[in-house]
Amino acid sequence: MLTMMMRKFILLFVQIVAFNVLSSHAQMAQKYENSAIMNSSDYQDGNNYQKDFLLMTELLREVHPAFSSGLPAPFNMDSLRIVGYREMRTCTSITAFRSYLQAILSRLNDGHTALLPVVNESLIYPFMLYMDTDKVYLRGVNKEYEGALGNEILEINNQPAFKVIDSFKASISSDNEIYFYDKVGGFMQLYSVWENNAYCLPDSMLKFRFSDGTSISLRPTFKQEINMAFMPNNLTTNSIRKNSKSPFLYKILPEKSICYLQFNTCVDQCSLRSQYDMTKSSAGLSPESLEKRLSQIPRFDEFLELMFQEMRNAKIQTLVVDVRNNSGGNSRLCDVLLSWIKPYQQIKRYSSAIRFSKLWEVTYPLLADKYKQAFLDNHQSFEWGKLYQSSFLPSLDKGTQRDEKTKGYFRLNKDTALVFNGNLIVIQNAKTYSSAGLLVSTIVDNNLGIVIGEKSSYKPCNYGDLLYWMLPNTNVKGCISHKIFIRPDAAKCGETTLLPTVQLESTWKDVVSGADVCWEWVLSH
Repeated sequence: MLTMMMRKFILLFVQIVAFNVLSSHAQMAQKYENSAIMNSSDYQDGNNYQKDFLLMTELLREVHPAFSSGLPAPFNMDSLRIVGYREMRTCTSITAFRSYLQAILSRLNDGHTALLPVVNESLIYPFMLYMDTDKVYLRGVNKEYEGALGNEILEINNQPAFKVIDSFKASISSDNEIYFYDKVGGFMQLYSVWENNAYCLPDSMLKFRFSDGTSISLRPTFKQEINMAFMPNNLTTNSIRKNSKSPFLYKILPEKSICYLQFNTCVDQCSLRSQYDMTKSSAGLSPESLEKRLSQIPRFDEFLELMFQEMRNAKIQTLVVDVRNNSGGNSRLCDVLLSWIKPYQQIKRYSSAIRFSKLWEVTYPLLADKYKQAFLDNHQSFEWGKLYQSSFLPSLDKGTQRDEKTKGYFRLNKDTALVFNGNLIVIQNAKTYSSAGLLVSTIVDNNLGIVIGEKSSYKPCNYGDLLYWMLPNTNVKGCISHKIFIRPDAAKCGETTLLPTVQLESTWKDVVSGADVCWEWVLSH
């Protein structure tokens, strides 16, 4: 049972990458062109890499919120452009060009702005790492090397392990270092990402040397040939967490006066219906089949209504919300949960700012027309490249068909008498992202409860909401943020991670023994 679960986990990164590649096609990446750049002598005289490098730097300057007027730029774009244009003169491969661009994007500390991956997902190095502060262990490997499981890795390809791991920092867009170290192990499994890495061996083998003096060498393996073994392979645990496909579940512990909510993903029936209403994408299903599938997925608002009713009946004093491994989804599910914890109108919520650009206009032409007309109607100027606070944007007509359809979705609790008045504990880890991160930050900034677990891999104030682009000469594709999301306590926007109230890091010893240090803390407090 455990082996099947872990095998799915080891291949999860590859599946996510494949999904992202498909998503880029679905999004119909817009070809980026800029007449001022394309008419310049540097562009006219340059090779294809130089031309697209100039366009890429202008795209960043024109679209990304970090380069809005009035904000300190993360780096000097003019200097970068001069150096990069010279470097691209001798560029001879699309791989080297992509690596150079991604290294620039990685400097933004924005996990959303990145090149879209082009990977050979069928060839994988069959291993799984576990990083424990300044040590790294082999947690999974193909069965032929099962005897090496649990060993501390000292060297990778004849170099100190963390020297090789850190060499991928320029290849991964990350909000912070926690995000990077959470993602890099899965990234390193992909054979194709080693092609331009300085520590790739000539024979493409991946060599691990361990603290006991032994070593193994892994070859790139076809996905269907992988037969993984994992450490530990007979897991007994004190954790209350369930390996469940359910998006959310709860358990009442009356003897402890605790309700445990395992919030796995911010997706439910309402969010999927809302997505369908916007895109009309039915994945090839007939209306009847689609309706049948949707009706089998629970609604979070109805789920919470029943959960809080049972909590009242059992006189529960403590609610534990576990968002470990919750990678987000629709933030409106989080709004529903918050409405049961505090009267919703009293909650200080996230705000956002949007930067309008030509890329945004061609991506959302109907929305752009509405905004421009609304600005005219309100006698306000509409400026490209300016960062507009969402609270100051003119309101649009709400009487659309989509609004009518979604009116019954995401029902908030509006009865203040039913608001939970007990203790709230939130558990997060490095795999808590996106909407789940917004939920945790909102709880912290409203002093609604305490957070235990690991430092966050998300920045509480972060960039997001993606536009997809393609460079015309090399066809390199990517995505770029055009919004800033600002936490309720905006004075803390300089923080690069959300520190838990009680920091509890799982060690390698905890992993091997199956100890859930967060649940142990809950039970003992």
